[in-house]
Amino acid sequence: MKRILWVLVCCLWLAGSVSAQAGAPTQTVFGVPPDGDTVLGLSGSWRVETTTRLDADVYAVEYDDSGWREVIAPARWSEQAIEPSGGILPTVAVYRRTFDGLDEWQGQTMGLAAWFTPQSRVALNGIELEPLGDAPWLYADISDLIDYDAPNVVVVTAQNDGVYETALPNPPRIGPLGEWEMPAVVEVPVTLDVAGVQYQATLYTGDPDAPRPAVLMVGTGSHGLAFAEPYIPLARELALAGYAALPLALEAQSVETMRGALDELQALEQVDGEHLAIVAATESADAALLQLAEESAPQALITLSARQRGLPDGIETPVLLVATTQDAIGPTNVYAERIAEMLAGPSEVLILPGKQSGMSILDGHWNDVRSATLDWLTRYTPAQEAS
Repeated sequence: MKRILWVLVCCLWLAGSVSAQAGAPTQTVFGVPPDGDTVLGLSGSWRVETTTRLDADVYAVEYDDSGWREVIAPARWSEQAIEPSGGILPTVAVYRRTFDGLDEWQGQTMGLAAWFTPQSRVALNGIELEPLGDAPWLYADISDLIDYDAPNVVVVTAQNDGVYETALPNPPRIGPLGEWEMPAVVEVPVTLDVAGVQYQATLYTGDPDAPRPAVLMVGTGSHGLAFAEPYIPLARELALAGYAALPLALEAQSVETMRGALDELQALEQVDGEHLAIVAATESADAALLQLAEESAPQALITLSARQRGLPDGIETPVLLVATTQDAIGPTNVYAERIAEMLAGPSEVLILPGKQSGMSILDGHWNDVRSATLDWLTRYTPAQEAS
């Protein structure tokens, strides 16, 4: 049962797309609250122009942007008809819009959150702003810059570098600075013994006192060496979505090590051992596919750049196979479709543009992989709301 998805653009990463389980720990964030009676949202219509050489004049209030296109932003690049430059210098999108100051803001400490990407530059009324706070919850204090007698001009730049879309969990807005609560990600140090090798690793979860469905995250680079760091942002996202996620750099990629890692994960007190999944890249993906034939197989598998050419019959585990059109290690898009045909259970093939391989697909197509992973896990190993 194969479904092939050809994805040519990244999915939008919006605030509120994941939430913590009820009663899970929270953390306090300082900045512009996500909502409120005096919070003005800036998502929507912006004027935009693209360039490969940024001119500082675009920050000026009096700059003439009447000839610029109007787009809805933040939004995925394709929805704005903004393409990479194709040359050495990247495409830079420059956005401009105005807003009127609200009387209720006067006398308050006001903030602006408008960093479309971590590399964005933001200006208000001709003054470039220095971001405060931690990404993605960046903001600037604009209390002394708001004009209450004339329209205020906001300018935002965003670089189309093939990694970041112009959308993050921190939508553009203006409001009184303050504190609010958001779900916390708890890092739990764990020691694992897999096939006679001891590993020190970190389990990412939202509530260490409540067992959760768990995701083992393993992978190698094109050189065959294992590493786990690229999985950490996704592990944190999974923790916010109600999972316990374990990035692990296994020394060897085999059915034995996959089995052993699953056994160790299953034994952790923070884990619901009846509901396990694997995210695996390159050589780890090939080993994880073979492990699906065992009784200890997980409830779901997501692979990045799998190349396995032979599988036992009767594998029922749902598998999402992610590949790119020009994978540097070979035609993984073709392999993915062939693997899907060999599976007896549900499968989908997610084909993305580009030359990225394995875990580097996370960098090149973060929003797509994140969205597809959460969707697959929700379907086949759903996180349960805590009582």
